[in-house]
Amino acid sequence: MIRLTGFMVVIAAIALTLVSIFAVGDLKAAGQPAELNDDQRFTHLTADVDGRPDGADLGEIHAKRFKTLWSDHDYGGGLEKASDAAVVLRVRAAWTAAFYEPAKWVLQRYRAALDEAHSRGIVTREYVVKLFDAYLAASLYDQASDLAQSYPDIELPEVPDIVPPGSPPSDDARTLWRIAADPPRLEGFHVELDAPRLLIVSSPGCSFCRLAARALPADAVLGPLMREHAIWLAEKSSNNTYPRMLRMKREYPESQHYFVGDPVEWPMTAFNATPRFHFVRKGEIVETLAGWRGGSEALWAIARGFESIGLLDAEALPEDAFVYADEQLGPERCPTRDEARKMIAERTPIMSRKDLEKHLEQLRAGSDSPLLQLSQEGRTRLIESIRFGSHGVGGFRIDDLRAQLEPGEIHDIASFFGQQYFFAGVLYPVELLSPEDRNIKAMFECTGKYAQAGDST
Repeated sequence: MIRLTGFMVVIAAIALTLVSIFAVGDLKAAGQPAELNDDQRFTHLTADVDGRPDGADLGEIHAKRFKTLWSDHDYGGGLEKASDAAVVLRVRAAWTAAFYEPAKWVLQRYRAALDEAHSRGIVTREYVVKLFDAYLAASLYDQASDLAQSYPDIELPEVPDIVPPGSPPSDDARTLWRIAADPPRLEGFHVELDAPRLLIVSSPGCSFCRLAARALPADAVLGPLMREHAIWLAEKSSNNTYPRMLRMKREYPESQHYFVGDPVEWPMTAFNATPRFHFVRKGEIVETLAGWRGGSEALWAIARGFESIGLLDAEALPEDAFVYADEQLGPERCPTRDEARKMIAERTPIMSRKDLEKHLEQLRAGSDSPLLQLSQEGRTRLIESIRFGSHGVGGFRIDDLRAQLEPGEIHDIASFFGQQYFFAGVLYPVELLSPEDRNIKAMFECTGKYAQAGDST
């Protein structure tokens, strides 16, 4: 667990931004937006963000890019004349902007492009669900209901009813929304921060948050403090929707999560880095802890945090108060994983930035490559998104693979970077792996005939 001081915030990287060498400021040099096709515009839209002009956040930057690159006509009358490929790209572009900034005008464009794609029979369930989630993130519940009625063949969750919180008891009261079911609803209520509190910034999609949500209430020392003084908070977003929060409520009943009303009301500066444990006294943050690793070290850090706001005397606790948590961590490594990594490295053509640059030189000279299966812009976006780690390629964007290629073609590109083992079962059937690759996958995951070795450590 990392201790943060002042206003330090670790911002979670979002895969959608890892894509191109272009910036919006270079549009004039590359050509006016009207001179670009939709594939080129999408490359500009998803370009890396270097710096934050005028303090703008990612949502503002991507919304501005979206408005600059496409006109209202492109999402109006221009949709009818656009090719199928262009319509699909406009759906993807609207989703990209909506992910960062689900403004009404963005979602209106998204819906228009989605309906056009649906009329042509080229819409996918994925983008209907994403628009539904974006509507919920923007609190546009009527629009979410209309979408569900317009796409009856695509099963979507129920839209919650809204129960307003009423008048706040004081000017310092903050608004929270309780997730409830039967019937689905969001119930507003107010909370004040005059008493000592632990405010935990969390997310249903954060695995470390879920680990903490299970471990902390179960501890004999910290559990009572958590139940009385802790509040688990999440900001509405396309990742933090009512259905996902409802699942969180059911799975972790002792760590009830709430949606914040206006994020600006709260003493923390950001809700997009999780988990964050903010110990608050008289409305001011006294101490912040970042991340969750589990074990005794993490529990001691929370105990000292409660001490900082006067709710616990951590020095009075016995030295072995949390030692049990270390025993519960279990094995951290798969014993056959290192050997699998060696085998992957031996079979993978691209393992480093140098390997990639050499291959691109050969590609420019006319050599064949599985990358040629992508469009030129899709290839550019993929190449610019590749990140290398200590064991070769650490990852890259997959949206163009899914949008442009068949499963076998995705497998070919994944194999080029040693990722075929990890994409199998997700982007294409496991059966596409060779017997040798299936064996390596099992070695890496300690499954199949290697499971017993993994359980014995």
